Amino acid sequence: YSVTAADAMMAMEKMETMVGNFTCVMKELGLLTADGQVNTQVFSNSADLGAGFVKSGNKAGADPVFLQKLTAEMGDCNAVANSWPQQSLNRNPFMAKYGRMAIYFMCIKKVERQNCAKYLMAEMFDAYGIDYDIPMAADRYDGAAMAAKIMYKQASPEEIHIDDYFWGEMDM
Repeated sequence: YSVTAADAMMAMEKMETMVGNFTCVMKELGLLTADGQVNTQVFSNSADLGAGFVKSGNKAGADPVFLQKLTAEMGDCNAVANSWPQQSLNRNPFMAKYGRMAIYFMCIKKVERQNCAKYLMAEMFDAYGIDYDIPMAADRYDGAAMAAKIMYKQASPEEIHIDDYFWGEMDM
């Protein structure tokens, strides 16, 4: 089987259609402006962001420290996307057109996942009475994440094996 220029054009057209649909949805959600730029205002106001969390029934949305951390780190994503060297994006026509948007949205997804995981770790540590007051941690969420890493590093090989069995990747 060989890939022809026509195959490449068809793949590019499919990608353009997919991204076009994605940007349309993102505009409807208010995550992109009418001219297709990232609407960073949506992620920069912790009160607005918190209202979305609270509506979803998430207790994290009621915690101003968590929301401030989340919005600050999402703001960092904007700085990362805007400071990314254009020359590296220009090496690929698709990235030249959509690269900054892709970097920004990948970054905020990562920030949201990491911070929500830290929130859940702190909640679980509190529920089970596990002390995680780490002086060099910026807040209780970073403290919980650091404590989890320390606990993992101090675990015996048997404990790590059991942890990997229940929570690790499936090796098949």
